[in-house]
Amino acid sequence: MKAFLSFCACVIIGVNAGLPDAPTIDNRARVKQHRSGAQGELVVGEEDKRKIIVYWKKNFAAKNYEVCHGCRIADATGERDMEGGDSPGKVIEVGIDQTCSDNICLVVKGTNRGMNRFNVRVETSEGWSKWSKHANFDVQEAGFPTHVHHEL
Repeated sequence: MKAFLSFCACVIIGVNAGLPDAPTIDNRARVKQHRSGAQGELVVGEEDKRKIIVYWKKNFAAKNYEVCHGCRIADATGERDMEGGDSPGKVIEVGIDQTCSDNICLVVKGTNRGMNRFNVRVETSEGWSKWSKHANFDVQEAGFPTHVHHEL
């Protein structure tokens, strides 16, 4: 039995060894008012919402990225909590061409005020990385909020 468990552990470690490292979300985000149209008018009925821009460094081997907004992901394991078959939050695809300066970025329009939690992962030819450690931003007024650590 011990030999079997050792074999399983080696296989798991060997499989995970080839996976890419999870990206690291920048500790600063950008928050803007929620506006639209050529004139940049506030969105009627959504004046209290905001737009947040989240950044991370480019992985030059990336094929694609995914961001989990509001998800329950354990920082220690990079695993998404799917207890009961469902998990809160929304997974958003981010293409490798979605850049802000030299970083990859995600713009989330119509964001609620308050704490907004993000995790990101990258897909390369080796497969998908685990989910990153979370970045948690207190979205309020326009500006540059910094990450506020919060455990699940």
